[in-house]
Amino acid sequence: MGRTVVTQLETSREAVITTVQLSTKYNVPIIFNPAPYNDNYPREILPMVTFATPNETEAGYMAGLLVNDDKSALVAASKIKGMGVKTVIITMGKRGCLIYEEADNYSFIPAFNVDAVDTTGAGDAFNGGLAHAIENGMEIKEAARYASAVAAISVKRFGTAPAMPMKVEIEDFIRKMDS
Repeated sequence: MGRTVVTQLETSREAVITTVQLSTKYNVPIIFNPAPYNDNYPREILPMVTFATPNETEAGYMAGLLVNDDKSALVAASKIKGMGVKTVIITMGKRGCLIYEEADNYSFIPAFNVDAVDTTGAGDAFNGGLAHAIENGMEIKEAARYASAVAAISVKRFGTAPAMPMKVEIEDFIRKMDS
């Protein structure tokens, strides 16, 4: 088993549950991306999830409210946290992401400003980048920024898998953006 597991709702309900149970058994951090959202997702896994990474729409469905600004994102994150998730990360497109650990411990991480041509694989890029960063020992704010860089590079290209950047490209992008 890997050092971090990413699961989402493109596989069967049983596969998601089994993946989360095995990851928990072996103390492997779990990133749960509730996409594509459906109301029949296995809620019983949430207390085992290390990081839930819904986008604004998915967070709204999970929390039962419209998420369209920072305030509503905080309310949604609090409700999702209340379902048992350890850390909630709501991706908010051009506005970046919200990392919510507790009511008094949250951060908004700004997005990288790029000209997007195709956002189809942005969520997958973010989650893959987050998993890589966590596996490599980054703290959550740094990991979310790294994941945001992966997503930013991916939306500058067409497609999903072909749009995913290589590690050296991500590191160069962050270095250039920081200078």
